[in-house]
Amino acid sequence: MHRTEKNHKQIAKPVIVALIVASVWLVKSPVAFAQKRGPITEITIEEMSGWFAFSEKYVLTKDGLATAVVPNELNEGPRIKTYRGTFSGFKDLASIVEAKGFFNLKDEYTAEDYDAGTVIISVVRNGKRKTVSDYGLAAPLSFLRLKDLIRSQVKQIKWHEATVQPSR
Repeated sequence: MHRTEKNHKQIAKPVIVALIVASVWLVKSPVAFAQKRGPITEITIEEMSGWFAFSEKYVLTKDGLATAVVPNELNEGPRIKTYRGTFSGFKDLASIVEAKGFFNLKDEYTAEDYDAGTVIISVVRNGKRKTVSDYGLAAPLSFLRLKDLIRSQVKQIKWHEATVQPSR
């Protein structure tokens, strides 16, 4: 073996090891890698039933505000009601959104059912909104777990009916 060939092999080994270590770090640390792309500022979940088109929408923001727009269950007043609350777990939830690979999901998943519910999750990062729609539980398990996690967080919020300003 020539001296230069031996030198190249000695140089190549550390470079290959460094590339393997870097790729493992990126796979095991998607949050650290994703943070370089900017913070998440809003997480929204909207759930619609099948045929009846019953819809609930929850918006969580980085500044700790939470908004719920839900159907009015009473037969009087407006068809929908808006509620407000505060949410302190946004940073942790945003980290989980990144870790679950939300930004790598397709925009739409559709089952063959003709009367299934739809769940839409949208996330704003760097001023751009990524929306993923799941009709009939066709989305990957990571999406379904994220949906369940957001639901559980929303249930813990103490909601207060928002004051509606009369229109002029």
